[in-house]
Amino acid sequence: MEENDVDNRGDINGEHEADDNEELARGPDMRYELTITFEEAVFGCEKEIELLRWETCMHCEGSGAQPGTETPACLGCQGTGKISPEPQSSYASVIICDQCQGAGYDIIVLCEKCRGQRRVRNHHRELVNIPAGVGNGINVRVTGAGDVSARGGTPGNLYVALTVKPHSFFKRQDTDVLYELSISSKQAADGDEAKVPTLDGQTTILKIPAGTESNRLFRLAEMGVPVVHSSDRGDLFVLVKVSEDNS
Repeated sequence: MEENDVDNRGDINGEHEADDNEELARGPDMRYELTITFEEAVFGCEKEIELLRWETCMHCEGSGAQPGTETPACLGCQGTGKISPEPQSSYASVIICDQCQGAGYDIIVLCEKCRGQRRVRNHHRELVNIPAGVGNGINVRVTGAGDVSARGGTPGNLYVALTVKPHSFFKRQDTDVLYELSISSKQAADGDEAKVPTLDGQTTILKIPAGTESNRLFRLAEMGVPVVHSSDRGDLFVLVKVSEDNS
């Protein structure tokens, strides 16, 4: 399977909008909505999803004709599948032949499986690689995993739209993460050391200077979310809240 690319295009149409010539080369795109956990988004994961998509009919190998039957050249386009416009026509390029729908041949006996459509709807399982560092609203592109066009050619792409569940105590902003730490007024006045949880499931020690006031922000460099397709990471910020009740 090809490596998946992250694409933050915003809205994605379920159908690939293409002109007649492009549709011969590429099928419609597909969209699939997937919910993942905060941890899966941060560190990446693999998810198997099930799709109902258009695939080339294997019985007729995409010809639309019953195997073993004749497929004479289309008289409308002389077997080319395309018709050149008249000199006075406003069309600047060739157009698909309406008689054979671009196939270049006529179907005498329809395929018993696809009934001449050249493609069938099948259930398909796809293993999607979610790279580390993706965020809410990101679309992961799986090249060639979309629908096959009714006129043949290569399949479109599959776009997996991600929804990331919130974490119970970490708050994320792009590649940075915020953690709120509650300390007593005595710790704030005298200074102390406190354990802070990290994204990796471990803890790190934060040194709290004497005289620390509430809402002071501490930065732990490169302990945040990984940058997609990079070795860089964001930062972990610790927001200190001084509680008078814990003195």
